[in-house]
Amino acid sequence: MSALEIGLKHLSNASKTASGLIDATVETKLQGAIIDMQKEIIAAQQNNILAQSEHQDLLQEVRALKAEIVQMKDWSADAERYEMKTVSPQGVVVYAIKPTEQGAEPPHELCPNCYANRKKSIMQPTPIVAPRVRRRIHICPSCQLELAYTSNRNGDPQDPDGHPEPPLPEPNVGTIV
Repeated sequence: MSALEIGLKHLSNASKTASGLIDATVETKLQGAIIDMQKEIIAAQQNNILAQSEHQDLLQEVRALKAEIVQMKDWSADAERYEMKTVSPQGVVVYAIKPTEQGAEPPHELCPNCYANRKKSIMQPTPIVAPRVRRRIHICPSCQLELAYTSNRNGDPQDPDGHPEPPLPEPNVGTIV
């Protein structure tokens, strides 16, 4: 083999080595680019999961708000069936069912505190008569509000069950000896 042939063979080998180096450099860069792309894809997937979670939270909030709106509409419709009434000379106020809205329901009054809190709680008569005002005590089963008044329906002093009011105690009059 001549020196020229040996030189060409070395040049050919050098060219192959250089080509291999170029291929290795390109492959290393390609591997780095693939790794970077995979990182970006993973980050995008994580953000997508977070966005889906936030979306579910918002959907749940919308459902809760819609339910609250329905509840408010229901309360408004029910509240329209009642009117504020003063039921004693002392100014006791309750919400009584309107006669036109009563239907088959017995006459009744709602607690003013509960009514203000959008809650329907029917005042319950007790057998106790307040001595100073000589009116029957009614109590709210929800908030325990006690009010002294006479349930005066159709001009008859009766309680919500239709029973006559208990006789009022006679005033305590002392005798002089």
